[in-house]
Amino acid sequence: KSSFLGKPIGIISNSPGPLGGVNAAKSLQNILPGITGPIMGQPETYLTMVGDAFNEKGELTKESLQKVLEQFLTAFAAFVEKQNR
Repeated sequence: KSSFLGKPIGIISNSPGPLGGVNAAKSLQNILPGITGPIMGQPETYLTMVGDAFNEKGELTKESLQKVLEQFLTAFAAFVEKQNR
């Protein structure tokens, strides 16, 4: 029994290189249908080289990454809201 069944899913990936995260996210998009709820299609978000984006306290310090994550989270919140209607 899947804990994700019926729950909205958003996929975001991270990789030190430009394509690792893309491949991982695409693989998840292929295997998750049927064992999860609806999967958000857009925006597709693939992060790279975020090792220097956080300080020693774990706080996000890279503004460009913060904007990307805010856009993703805003879109995902709207997606979840739409699914719960």
